Amino acid sequence: MRLMNSETSWGVPARLLHWAVAGVILFLLGLGTWMTYFVDDVLGQFRLVQIHKSWGFIVFSLALVRIVWRLRTGEPRVCPITCRRLNGLPPMRASGALRADVSDADLGLVDGLGLAAAGPVRG
Repeated sequence: MRLMNSETSWGVPARLLHWAVAGVILFLLGLGTWMTYFVDDVLGQFRLVQIHKSWGFIVFSLALVRIVWRLRTGEPRVCPITCRRLNGLPPMRASGALRADVSDADLGLVDGLGLAAAGPVRG
């Protein structure tokens, strides 16, 4: 396995960053669902919101590292064979579809940063 991205595949750091962000986002989805629907105690919810915010900033930091890595190493010119096999699309269409998904996720991340910067809601 290569450290740097090649013309046909992603490097190890790019893959690790990808799956780290994906794993933390899945954790945050579960935590957010749990604290919203299953925790009735206001203090318990507050504690979970603070944990949720902290992990959100970790996702943001990993995303920044991922962007820097991507700018430094570039991307494969050809969609890797797994991309074509999983999506069943020609390489350029698959790549465009993945970029559209990332753009949607980035908008949610920016919105979340605004909410996190606002601090806790006082009622």
